[in-house]
Formats: sequence, C-alpha cells, structure tokens
Amino acid sequence: MSERAKLSVLDATLLTAGGIIGVGIFFNPRAGAAAVDGPQAFLGLWLFGGLVALAAAFTFAELGSSFPETGGWFVFLREAFGRFPAFLFAWVVLFVVSTGATAAVALFGASQLQIAFPGWFGADGGVGDKTIAAGLISLLTALGL
Repeated sequence: MSERAKLSVLDATLLTAGGIIGVGIFFNPRAGAAAVDGPQAFLGLWLFGGLVALAAAFTFAELGSSFPETGGWFVFLREAFGRFPAFLFAWVVLFVVSTGATAAVALFGASQLQIAFPGWFGADGGVGDKTIAAGLISLLTALGL
C-alpha cells in the first residue's frame, strides 16, 4: 500500500493566503495604496498577490490531477488527514467560510450601492449596510432558485 499524501503547514498557509490576498485586494485597493510608498510599491504588491494566487491555482491543479474525483477540498483533505477531519472541514466551509464570504461580499456591494445612489441607500435614505446586504443576499438567492 502506498503512503498517504499529506499537506504541510506551508501548503495550507499558501492556500489560505492566496484566498485572502486574491479576494481582499478587490475590496479596498485605496487603503492598500495608502499604506505603501508610491505606485511602484503598490503595483509590486499586486504582482506579489497575483503570484501567490497563481501558486494556489497551481497547487489546486496539481491536487486535482492527483485526485481526479468530485469533491475538491474534501477529497484533498480526506486523502491527507482522513475522513473525519475532511468531514469537519466541509461543515465549517458550509456554515462559516461560505456564509462569511457571502456576508463580506454583500456588505461590500451594499457600501458600493450607498456610494452610487446616496439618495436611495445612503445616510439620507436611512437604510443601513446590513439591511441592504441582507436584501442583496435574498434577491440573489431568489434569482438563483
């Protein structure tokens, strides 16, 4: 019997960092640009983030070719750590990661709507970010049914 493939702490760290950098940069590029000295540094950070995301994509591509089954992360974690940790991770993704990501994107969308339509959604309209975000999630869920 062959030895079970394992993900290292570095593998898991790079996958997490790739997801955070790859998504986070789109929410607040102004804050990122303000935190560095000049446009060259800002573009350098974009390049670095792109390389980290590319490394994560290559990692997933390699894992997908190594384990050509339906299930993605679940299959990879099951092969590396066993069924129970993969099962727990799947539930964490369902109830924490996916819902948190959905909420973050919806809040970002709400903030953009308030900027684009200040009379409708802004301070004058009196509708809060969370209310708009909940409405966006509800609307997109209904459209997806």
